[in-house]
Amino acid sequence: MSTFLFCIGGTGLRVMKSLTMLLASGYKACNEKGEDEDIIPVLIDPHKSLDEFTNCKKTLDKYCEIRSLITMGTVPGDNFFHTRLVSLDNLGLNDDGNPNFDYDLRLDCSFGEFIRKSKLPTDSASQDLINLLYSESNINRSLAVGFKGSPNVGCVVLNNFEGQNWFQQFTAKFGQGDKVFIVASVFGGTGASGFPLLVKKIRSCGNTYLQNASIGAIAVMPYFELTPPKKEDPNNDINSSCFITKTKAALSYYDKELKVDSLYYIADDKQQKPYINDEESQQNGTHFIEFMSATSVLHFIKNTPANQNKKPADRKTEYYSICIDKNAEVLNWDNIGMAHQEIIYSLLNYYTFTVVNDLAKGEKDFPLRQTSGFNDTFYNSGFFQLLDEFNKDFYKWLKELSNNDRAFAPFRLSENRILNDFPLQGHEFSNTKNCLWTKIPYGLSYYLHEMILLEKKYKKRNMDNVYEQYTEMMYEAIDNINKFIK
Repeated sequence: MSTFLFCIGGTGLRVMKSLTMLLASGYKACNEKGEDEDIIPVLIDPHKSLDEFTNCKKTLDKYCEIRSLITMGTVPGDNFFHTRLVSLDNLGLNDDGNPNFDYDLRLDCSFGEFIRKSKLPTDSASQDLINLLYSESNINRSLAVGFKGSPNVGCVVLNNFEGQNWFQQFTAKFGQGDKVFIVASVFGGTGASGFPLLVKKIRSCGNTYLQNASIGAIAVMPYFELTPPKKEDPNNDINSSCFITKTKAALSYYDKELKVDSLYYIADDKQQKPYINDEESQQNGTHFIEFMSATSVLHFIKNTPANQNKKPADRKTEYYSICIDKNAEVLNWDNIGMAHQEIIYSLLNYYTFTVVNDLAKGEKDFPLRQTSGFNDTFYNSGFFQLLDEFNKDFYKWLKELSNNDRAFAPFRLSENRILNDFPLQGHEFSNTKNCLWTKIPYGLSYYLHEMILLEKKYKKRNMDNVYEQYTEMMYEAIDNINKFIK
């Protein structure tokens, strides 16, 4: 079974990136029966030149290539990159290589050209209506850079996506037991307009399974502010002072017109320093709200049954909001709340893996270099080049989370890739044995020694794929050492 995940607009892309990082840590997407579920990301954003779109797509590509080399088409055990992220093109195939998550919605024309305004008689009622509904800036704006916070433009442009190849693939491949989840902000243009349109198209398509499918969504409300738009830039229409007004309008419409099974709400007002208002680059660091939004996808997969007994119109919507223990400006293991600690633990294990993996390459006396083939040739392979790139992205992602307002800083991040102190931030180790001194098993030697102890177990499995063997051994060894904090 699969969950089709629609990430709409810039916020949708950012949430998808955070979800990819969480899944890389080995955190599983399990349904209500405890079974693994595949996730099919569909990225919807007409602003293709945006760095965030490119970065999200590259992160997904790397994840799929790494997982493909680890699993080789087999069902994985407990390991990093456990959950399958698969593109629409590859769905139904036993191959995750060369995925395509880019469904080109880019339009190299203005909104006026899109609706063919110039073809209408100059003094017609249609011209008057368009001029009433849309500003001159709306009409002359290039659609190649998205909808720039204007859902009234987005709802017109996106209204014809049922004719797109990706939507036809989606309706053709959606089967019994599959689900849909939508990620979108409600204070901008692309997400606020694309979200209700997608639900409408799904409920009216020709696939009976899809018409009656369980649909979940997260409505991301304002969580950042922007500096005021520059007066000398008349084309910059994005003004964060309008975010609340747009949110109220969107939520009012959704309440009356939108019918989904699970609706998640999230927002934040802790930001002290506004982002630079630069619509071309939008160089904003990863935010805690984007990461928490990613967890809503996994909560939906686990808690919402795929097969409903009632028709969509007769089903009751379940509403959810984020819960944290303390409203702190810097969140960590101790103050975020126990419900989130399992997620932090997975991230802790993967962060540990990124450091141990780097250091293990230089351990020339590590016995597994000889006995399991973890030698220089192994570490210089294309797999590790790809993994190292992903791990650099993972570290950068954690760093951005820890430096933002509000900060999510559960770890002491090591720039020098060393293991001097246990990296979990904000956790006091308790003396459960009531003795004078308690030994904390931490350091590179502990993890490598644990791998040596596990080698015999893995030899008995006769694993042909050395990348699977290595990552599974690392996963188990790190878990055996780190689990003492639970």
